[in-house]
Amino acid sequence: MSIQSLDRAFDILELIANQSSPVPLKNIAEEMGLSVSTVHNLVRTMVNRGYVEHVSARGGFTLGNQLVELAANVPSHLQITELVRPFVLQLYNQSEKESTYFSTFRKDVISPEIYIPSSYALSVTLGADTLDKLHTSSQGKVFLAYMTESRREKYIRTHSLDRLGPNTIVDPESLRHEIVRVKELGYALNEDETELGASGIAAPLLQEDGRLLGVFAIGLPSVRMTEKKQRLISLIKGIAEDSRRHLMMNRPV
Repeated sequence: MSIQSLDRAFDILELIANQSSPVPLKNIAEEMGLSVSTVHNLVRTMVNRGYVEHVSARGGFTLGNQLVELAANVPSHLQITELVRPFVLQLYNQSEKESTYFSTFRKDVISPEIYIPSSYALSVTLGADTLDKLHTSSQGKVFLAYMTESRREKYIRTHSLDRLGPNTIVDPESLRHEIVRVKELGYALNEDETELGASGIAAPLLQEDGRLLGVFAIGLPSVRMTEKKQRLISLIKGIAEDSRRHLMMNRPV
């Protein structure tokens, strides 16, 4: 199976998972912009492997039992949240009590699982109106960087890259370059992109196989970002790596 086919297969699984009833083959093809024959070949392979099940009585496809078996070996987001909580507290304290987050990505929006507000009077929080504007925040950029290519391109194609701050990336090609940079460096920055005077740093929590489990992030005023940026980058990357090792040692047997 080629990389493109693998990418499409994951998109099909995500599409089926987001539906409450069996999804007809034609609907999958229309949603993905592919021919029915192409989708049929991909789905047939997944049916044979048990990842997708054909519900003949209702003429559609649902997730198969093989995914359930795999999921039993993966910590839930609640388990992950509890395991990383001490690291979020460590990040908070060592960042000198800036706004600190651990977030996951669910239903196409950033979902803060842990949030510790800053002790400063002048502080920055992740606004509710930016949770689905991934191009504007450091957390959003990390989530974009670890999406499948087809899902990321769909996001860029279907979402308006609104300008929220003076440095917001509003050009699709510039955003693609930024996403490549994020994955290469292992962290993302937001400097006056969600709004003037607000900045952020985020780093991924990765599973052993490279899958993204969540994102650590710090939000702070740009005036403090200037003096603390390099130290905070090293700090958040180190804590993300320490938490990854901790998860590996404490994963379910």
